[in-house]
Amino acid sequence: MFMPPVGYAYAGRFGRGAAAFVGAAAFIWLLSNLPFGLLDYRPVAVVAAVSHFLVCIAFACDLDRVVRQGEDRTGLWYQEGIFYCLVFAAWIALATSAHTINATWLFKVAQVCRYSWPMEPALRPKECVLVAPNRAWERGDIVFFLSQPNPPVPSFGRVIGLPGDVVAIHQGNPVVNGRRLDQSSAPLPSQGALSRFLTASTKAFDEKNGDRNYLIVREPPNPARYEEVAERRVADGHLYLLGDARDKAMDSRVFGDIPVESALGKPVMVTWSPDWSRLGKPVR
Repeated sequence: MFMPPVGYAYAGRFGRGAAAFVGAAAFIWLLSNLPFGLLDYRPVAVVAAVSHFLVCIAFACDLDRVVRQGEDRTGLWYQEGIFYCLVFAAWIALATSAHTINATWLFKVAQVCRYSWPMEPALRPKECVLVAPNRAWERGDIVFFLSQPNPPVPSFGRVIGLPGDVVAIHQGNPVVNGRRLDQSSAPLPSQGALSRFLTASTKAFDEKNGDRNYLIVREPPNPARYEEVAERRVADGHLYLLGDARDKAMDSRVFGDIPVESALGKPVMVTWSPDWSRLGKPVR
């Protein structure tokens, strides 16, 4: 990423070097914003690697042509040895900084464009969200995680119980540490936000979990599914998750607690939505 600008600077083509740098940065940004897990597919990874190789060859050929056609620039300040020593030192510093940032937060952010249906209406159909790493989970947080079935399946859920909490489901309502979560009637979202589940009998509720309020949707009670779940203590290092589409989601009522290690991140922002008014909105 940093070498083409150095080569073009040597040839006195600073503008072309800047363009090469912007192009390389755009290519890296594009790869880092592919939908989550897409690079795990071998054809996509091969195409990305071949594309990167061809781009490097194109830069090398163009730079060779520029140098051969260029004028003798001996004696210019940017051809002195000390200048390139400084450039090399800066390159090492930038690479080290990029590695440090990559190991902490920035380049672990991923865009996810699937698996949102358990979390309607917080996440809408066909939306993409930015998922960032998170280590300190709180009740009410939305989690992008790998569920326990074999093979694991990516999904979204909301934290209802933390390690050590005693959780149960009674008449379809979560009970945490002996206290039933408050639920009050709320209007259904508009603009087809519940297109997957919206029926004449769908009802929306505002649920309060600690200091968090969020909207859930429910269908008429179905005693055969999720209405009653026996009391259990959330294991250490695990989370108890429920979907906001309460009577449709596959969550901890089905596969139990999930290990914290299976929590891949927290959705923070809507990056794409059929409803343009939601672009850039935080996810809660």
